[in-house]
Amino acid sequence: MNFEAIRKRIGNTPIIEVEDGIFAKLESKNPFGSVKDRVALYMLEDAYNKGIINNDSTVIEATSGNTGIALAAICKELELKCIIVMPDNVGVERAEIINSFGGTVIKTPAIFGMSGAIDMANDMALEISSMGIRVDSSTLLKQIEKSGKQDRLKYDYHKQILEGKLPLSIG
Repeated sequence: MNFEAIRKRIGNTPIIEVEDGIFAKLESKNPFGSVKDRVALYMLEDAYNKGIINNDSTVIEATSGNTGIALAAICKELELKCIIVMPDNVGVERAEIINSFGGTVIKTPAIFGMSGAIDMANDMALEISSMGIRVDSSTLLKQIEKSGKQDRLKYDYHKQILEGKLPLSIG
């Protein structure tokens, strides 16, 4: 999988000075619209590097928002199938955007919240595996259970500061 081209576009967002000496990074300028672009890229790249996903994988994720959009978009570029499971009270526009990137959206009853979406995603992964499809061909990324995504964001920002891409002043 070629993550390099995607990595070059995600995270290199503009920096603006919002006040004298206070800067902000415009994560909304990531290609798919949010800081969650970084999270989705990290989760996919990490899963690939650990051998959890491969070129034949179907990525399944329970999410209610921007992570799902970014996952669908990146999966399209990597030519992976992507299934996003979300509660049915999530705005219809999110599902439409995910679908526009080739992702499949499965809705669960809102009364069960994200827990219901997570349970459905887990059940789907088990069902796909039990249909004779290789176990590693459907993968739950489980972003909600992972704490490493915040560490990755911190690493990305620290790296950009050290490379001189983000201003740093000590005063």
